[in-house]
Amino acid sequence: MKPASAFFLAAALFALTLLAMPRMTRIEFVDQPSVATQLPDRMPSWSGRYILFCQNPAHGETLILDERPTVCPECGGELNPLSSFELAVLPADTRADKRQYTRTDGAILQAAIVFSGRDRSSIHRPEVCLIAAGTEIVGRRIHTVSLPNQKSLDLQLLDVQQTYRLPDGRTATARSYFAYWFAGRGRETASQPARMFWMAWDRIVHNRAYPWAYISIAGAYDRPGNEPLQRLDDLIQQIYPLLHQGATSSASAHE
Repeated sequence: MKPASAFFLAAALFALTLLAMPRMTRIEFVDQPSVATQLPDRMPSWSGRYILFCQNPAHGETLILDERPTVCPECGGELNPLSSFELAVLPADTRADKRQYTRTDGAILQAAIVFSGRDRSSIHRPEVCLIAAGTEIVGRRIHTVSLPNQKSLDLQLLDVQQTYRLPDGRTATARSYFAYWFAGRGRETASQPARMFWMAWDRIVHNRAYPWAYISIAGAYDRPGNEPLQRLDDLIQQIYPLLHQGATSSASAHE
């Protein structure tokens, strides 16, 4: 979203807030996600395995499993789709599902879906978590994926570069991408300001809050040319219809 558009949304939201303050006495949380709460297990050319985090501090490993047990098979600790850090900082009613998908040709991508609860802080800008020691975002752009029925989906695509040290002391870099979009009450957007606007709109105009989904897919730039992003497009084209099967929200606006 351009700065001018973000400013306009912020100004409009501020005006709506002032007009609606007298009636903002109670916000009803309507637990009706507009997409499926679980990622699909299988698609025509992709199969998924669960990504789970052991909550035992003495173990603390990330496991990739065919099933979704609640107890770590290695140490007996609790397993959760959210890491111990995420559980510590996110509201207790945050829901998540994470999968590692493998295509029939061996290509691997990781996907996650996280749902906000009553507290809006369940979802935040992904850029906040991606920046760490040795890791930086070196590019960002909108990536459009063609969908069935002449529809398209805009994603926020972040190019991530990680710098690490080799055993012989030299440094090397690896590049990957992180793509995401938001879905809530029949609306979809790749813009965090737009998501915040629609969340506030429902709260201010309708006195209601709905869960929003933050859907992300990550992969490596491990091949030349467009092949890495073609994998991304292929997974989204197969996963998107399944996410919208059985959705509980009846709204149909597409942002």
